Amino acid sequence: MFVQQRRFLAVLLVGVSVSLVMAQQPRPARKAPRGIYLEGSQRLRYICGQVDLTDSQKSDLDAFVAVYDEMMKEEQKQEVLIDRLMKIQGLTIQLKEARDAGNREQEKQIQAQITELTPGRAAERTFFESVEQTLNDEQKKQLAAARARLTANRDASLKPMEVIQLARTMELNPDQRKKLDEVLRDFRGRAATLHSMDLFARLDLVDALIKRVGGILTDEQRKTFMARIERLQPPRPQRPNAAAPKKPVRTISTTDHSAARAADVAEEDTSKKPE
Repeated sequence: MFVQQRRFLAVLLVGVSVSLVMAQQPRPARKAPRGIYLEGSQRLRYICGQVDLTDSQKSDLDAFVAVYDEMMKEEQKQEVLIDRLMKIQGLTIQLKEARDAGNREQEKQIQAQITELTPGRAAERTFFESVEQTLNDEQKKQLAAARARLTANRDASLKPMEVIQLARTMELNPDQRKKLDEVLRDFRGRAATLHSMDLFARLDLVDALIKRVGGILTDEQRKTFMARIERLQPPRPQRPNAAAPKKPVRTISTTDHSAARAADVAEEDTSKKPE
């Protein structure tokens, strides 16, 4: 009986030692994201932020976003999700049958129906239809361009070539165009490393590029350029914290005097029991 008690005590102390070591180990730094991917109403507001809206239209936008949020809440209900899943399953079977039969037209139609059942699809369509009703022709072009930009690449972060292209719309004089070409040549020398950079390194690169391009422009040009840049800049995620410095780890060993003493006390208590 006493031997079992000593073994149990040793196992317990080892468990405590492991727990203390694990608890004090520094957590690894969170990896930086690869891009800025906006979702839900944040994405919709960002897209509409590329449009020259009047104050009245901005108020309408708030109302449209509120309707969108309510529609999304409704779509997240369990019974709605289950019903949508059942419909998608049925359409998936039809899609396979159309594909096996080589019926491309029917295949496209069924694929469109499946896409329409994607969560949030109807709410987003309703939102943009409502917004477009309040826009003039020029604003509709701006909205279409903003939507196309995120359709082509879901990463909303500002790209280096977008900065260059925007600068070229500033009615540059020959000397400015020459300097911008020099900036572009310098950038192309670093472009090969872009794919290996994390998001925050790329954001730093773009910030430096914006500053350098801004230095080429006149005060009036720079004001217009920066206003457009600010529109294109999406909300930035917080930079991950660096790994915390490693702290000294205090461990408890089964060979410590305290552990040995605890076992001795248990033995003494057992030996003192009346026979």
